[in-house]
Parts: sequence; C-alpha cells; structure tokens
Amino acid sequence: TLSNRVSTALDNLATKGTNVDASRTKIANAKAKLDEASLKTVAVKLAIETAFASAAPKIELEKVKPLIKDTTEVIQEAHRLVAEAISLVKPGLNKQGQATTTAQ
Repeated sequence: TLSNRVSTALDNLATKGTNVDASRTKIANAKAKLDEASLKTVAVKLAIETAFASAAPKIELEKVKPLIKDTTEVIQEAHRLVAEAISLVKPGLNKQGQATTTAQ
C-alpha cells in the first residue's frame, strides 16, 4: 500500500538523519483509518447483500448510502494523513542536530 511505501521511505530518510517522528505519527493514524475503513467496507457489503435479499431492495439500498459515504470519508481521511506525512518531510529540512543561524 501507499502507506507502506511511505513508511519505507521514512526509514531511509531517518537513516540519513532526517527527523521523521511527525510523519510516522501521521502514517500510524492513516493505517488506523484504513483498518477502520476495512471494517466499514465489510459492513457495507453485508448491508448491500441484505438489501438485495429484502422484499424492497430499492428502499433498503437507500439505507446503505450513508454507510458508503461514511466509509468514503474515512478513506479520504487516511489519504489526507498520508499526504501530510509526505509533506512534513521535505528534502533538506528536518535534519536532526541542524543548527540555525541568523545574519548579524
């Protein structure tokens, strides 16, 4: 998955001295959201199967729409967290022990 590839890239950056703590937190949160989305996807599948098996599938499918929307939002949140993790690690920034100087 994308989050696994980003985790691998963060490992490589960490070995080069880049501070990746904030990015790792974002990735961990994204993975938790993906786990949540997986569970919600199973619930959506079950709700759809139940709707098709009902006497009034059209009415029952209307009840599934909010579940689908909720699942979509969780997936989008996971994607946003991965994007934030990537943007937090910019080349040349976040080096550990990097001193900042100001012109006098």
